[in-house]
Amino acid sequence: MKLSKQVYLSDSAQKYMKSSDMTDPENSKWFSYHDDDMSGHGYVLIGHAEIDLYLFTPAQINQSAVMALKAQVQEIKAKAEKEVNQLQDKINQLLAIAG
Repeated sequence: MKLSKQVYLSDSAQKYMKSSDMTDPENSKWFSYHDDDMSGHGYVLIGHAEIDLYLFTPAQINQSAVMALKAQVQEIKAKAEKEVNQLQDKINQLLAIAG
């Protein structure tokens, strides 16, 4: 599927770039792609894009969603373990003082 989009740069991204950087495709991570005119919302129109869009199958999307959830589980476990260790350290310190 081919899409046509307007290419914008937000005013916050403009603060980090020189004018010459705005035309460098290597900086496309800063670009926003929209159908609507975003000029009144702090964006500057810098070009036009033709985008080839390839979507995954429903099974691939499901698999990707499962992988993302598993990654979230690991992140939450790591954060919880860190907090538990901090609490255990506090307990041990209090016990050492009391002992």
